Amino acid sequence: MATPPSEPFGQLRPVAQGLPIHARLTGPALFAAASAAVRTKGSYYRDKYNRLRARRGSVRAIMAVAHKLLIAAFHMLSTGEAFRDLGQSYLDQVARKRSTSKLVQRLSNLGYDVMLVPKAA
Repeated sequence: MATPPSEPFGQLRPVAQGLPIHARLTGPALFAAASAAVRTKGSYYRDKYNRLRARRGSVRAIMAVAHKLLIAAFHMLSTGEAFRDLGQSYLDQVARKRSTSKLVQRLSNLGYDVMLVPKAA
């Protein structure tokens, strides 16, 4: 027979009860900052959110953007640099470079020498 739960039925323990005060205060603030950053048109964070939301859902995507904001704040405070947005096309550029290098590597593994020439516009 199963053991009864430690909390009475219908009464759940708050998730943040055991966390320190700074953790309880920064979580909602980061969530609000990420929500605002996602609504900025043409920003890196909006593009990141839209890509993640398609795979992971909106709440997890917001939390991932909040994590990115926290990392950016840490680097800004540690290096003293000002914030600069990477732009909406940054992830497309990274994906393009990554896919071309992987395809060149695959062709070289098959025994081909590849020289990439950009297409004339």
